[in-house]
Amino acid sequence: MMGAKESSNTIFSFLQGQAPAPRKLTVRNTDVLTEHGPVVHAIDGNGHPTLLVPVASQPGNSIDWQNKLVTFGYRTITVAGKQQAFLALQCLAERVRSQFGLLADDILDAVAADPGKADLRTRQTVDRWKELLRDDKARLLGQSQLSGLFGELLFLEQLAFHHGSWALRSWTGPHGNRHDFEFENASFEVKTTVSNNNMIVGFHGARQLETTDGLPLYVAAFQLERTPQGDSIPTVLERLYDAGFDRLDTMRLLEKVGYFEADSGHYAAYRFLALSSKTLAVDSDFPRITHETMPVPGMLDGISALQYSVDLGPLAAVDIPLEELKEASSL
Repeated sequence: MMGAKESSNTIFSFLQGQAPAPRKLTVRNTDVLTEHGPVVHAIDGNGHPTLLVPVASQPGNSIDWQNKLVTFGYRTITVAGKQQAFLALQCLAERVRSQFGLLADDILDAVAADPGKADLRTRQTVDRWKELLRDDKARLLGQSQLSGLFGELLFLEQLAFHHGSWALRSWTGPHGNRHDFEFENASFEVKTTVSNNNMIVGFHGARQLETTDGLPLYVAAFQLERTPQGDSIPTVLERLYDAGFDRLDTMRLLEKVGYFEADSGHYAAYRFLALSSKTLAVDSDFPRITHETMPVPGMLDGISALQYSVDLGPLAAVDIPLEELKEASSL
């Protein structure tokens, strides 16, 4: 990670403010050095953010990978009157600017760690990101979906306080598992409601509140309010990255639930404040519809798309020491 250093997105924004000249690059050297010179942040005459990694001389220009969003390949540029070869990564679409900046940060980290293999490390990093920079446009998430994801990220942040970055591996909901978070000694469902008056949350299907292998099951509930004074999902994600979470691994999980980093500018407008939270044990006193609560075996087998709501307000909260949770060996 770049730590206290300026992010690539910040530097690209600064360079764009310098009124780039047509057919010229506006550049700023980074402090990442290779055997062929420093890696360079740049803005071209069209305002496109560009990262230039100096490499050994290559025969002419070539494009290794390109779509409507980014282009990547070798370029020969005149620097101080001499021809210099670079691996050039350029952002072509405004909607992936934020994501592109994170990729540039990752390349800088990779090259700084192994400057003698700048060409290889740059290619390896770009290859890891190709899937996330594919040329399609997904449907945007709505407020209900965003509030649910916000709650899961808040819970993930609580876990990170006690367990560090491995807490990301406990987030199993995006993989299609029965519960949102699974550990060796417990499972958790995270629920949110955007209401100032109550804590009524929804459940889907007969198995969502059934235990896995007899492990204790809990519901971690958050009562949220949408307000400009709150946090957005991009804000919470930055805190997780600062806590050591791998950006790419996190983004891959987010894409499984329909959240794409390219749309973070849109999602920044959705800001939530947690008014209250509580954790509840799913036990004999917890109202639920499951196979085990039905008086007749098999009664729910013919029912599909089951949805119901539970008022968590009157239910007693429990205190679960999150620091005692253990990573599941199968994760």
